[in-house]
Amino acid sequence: MKIRRITALLSLFLLLYLPGCWSAVELNNRAFAQLFLIDKTNKGIKLTIGFPLANRLISGQTSGGGGSQAGKPYGFVSKTAANLREAFLEIQTDSTRRITFGQTKIVVIGERMAREEGLDQILELVAREPRMHINSNIFLTQGNAERISKIPVVMERFPSDILFAYSQLTPKSDLTIKELLFASERGGDDFVPMIGFGETGVENEKNAKNWIGLRGDGFFRNNKLVATIPKESAIQGGLWLVDKPRTRNIAISSPTDGQYIDAIIRTHHVRIAPYLHNGRVGFHITARPEIEVITSLSDLDIKSTEAVNQLENAFSEHLNTQINDMLAFTKKIGSDVFQLNRYLEWKYPRKWKDVKSDWHDYYAKDVEFKTSVNVRVVRFGGVSIGKIPDIHATEAEK
Repeated sequence: MKIRRITALLSLFLLLYLPGCWSAVELNNRAFAQLFLIDKTNKGIKLTIGFPLANRLISGQTSGGGGSQAGKPYGFVSKTAANLREAFLEIQTDSTRRITFGQTKIVVIGERMAREEGLDQILELVAREPRMHINSNIFLTQGNAERISKIPVVMERFPSDILFAYSQLTPKSDLTIKELLFASERGGDDFVPMIGFGETGVENEKNAKNWIGLRGDGFFRNNKLVATIPKESAIQGGLWLVDKPRTRNIAISSPTDGQYIDAIIRTHHVRIAPYLHNGRVGFHITARPEIEVITSLSDLDIKSTEAVNQLENAFSEHLNTQINDMLAFTKKIGSDVFQLNRYLEWKYPRKWKDVKSDWHDYYAKDVEFKTSVNVRVVRFGGVSIGKIPDIHATEAEK
């Protein structure tokens, strides 16, 4: 009997963990914010929040941008106030449901907001709002961020899904609020992927003029936008230094006949080492990328050690030029977007203490760089170079 009583008590105790409700607020009383669009206007800060509409989410009933406004499974609410927090509170006051951030994926900031107000209000809202996901992705837009609410939604169901897909598939487009919070503690320098608008790429869709795509990057200093570069810019290629585990295409002219050769950087090993020279701060950046050739119009003989060495040297020189051009650009705008000050603080804390107060000016005028890139081609089309013993093998291996 004693064992039965103990078993019964344990069973009752375990039942306490069975209820699935984690909050006193019913789902039907919640509004799930998926997308934040933030602009500055002549009247103040304009916040637009995108919500999925539960009463229109019946599968197969509606499509995204192709249907009428009444049939879209999402909607937007906007308010303008003196600051971001007040704008949010006004939206919440008018809402019949409590706004929750459990599904917030994307924050988009307009260009004027980024230049004049910067990121401080956004980071302040996140810091004081524990329900906001710090892993939400952030984007910059050419013009007003509110224009995102009018984009045609073709392949996805919600506008936020399009931007979230960009963050998953495109190099350095997965910048998060968490990374910006970290950068803010070290001077507020970073670069944010930039969205642009245009008709190219879409046909027979309403609002085709609002078709979106990645257009480059915006560079921030002290959490304010100071410069932008288009994705077609030659120096934009230097950003591969901080790519997450993604791939990046590079193209050169063949060193043998000048024909087009296109490759993908599969892996890259980057080492950043600060040094002091005559009292000046410098950084030695060493990169060891491995690439795979995907397109070649050249008659390059991949079985020739000399020809492959020429190809690797050509890629190395090309990437080294991109890195140096990008570093020169960051010095010109005085923005340490690669957050090199971290390395300086770790190795030379006393020197960092001396230059910390005016780091942006010091970075622009006094920091020097030494770069070294050594590319290794690991595949040439469908042929694995690693199987050819006389190309990368040492004398002992041969």
